[in-house]
Amino acid sequence: MKAGDVTLPDEILRGIRHFNAGEYFEAHEAWEDHWGHGGPQERAATLGLIKAAVALHHLQAGNGPGFAWQAQEAIRNLRGNHEVWPALRLDALAEALDGLAAEVRFHGRAQGGLPRIPEKGE
Repeated sequence: MKAGDVTLPDEILRGIRHFNAGEYFEAHEAWEDHWGHGGPQERAATLGLIKAAVALHHLQAGNGPGFAWQAQEAIRNLRGNHEVWPALRLDALAEALDGLAAEVRFHGRAQGGLPRIPEKGE
């Protein structure tokens, strides 16, 4: 898959497959393999993905405070660096996490499904 004119790194693709399958720990591990590569924005975008996976792992484990803290960090990094891989729509992932955090805050749990990594056209 290509993100604009940029081919996505294998570790990012592997992490996306795990993330969209609900395998958040495995997604985190795949993205950690890529963290540190690329320029500052790519590293920050990768960190946003890692934090998103960790947040959802905490949510699945029933750790609301851990979810909230990691989601907040993920949202900041994803929104600030969404243009790194335009096809992934990291801004939409940030919005989905923000909405999920509001659900957890107000209802004590997620009301709907967990986010996926949206791609262009989704």
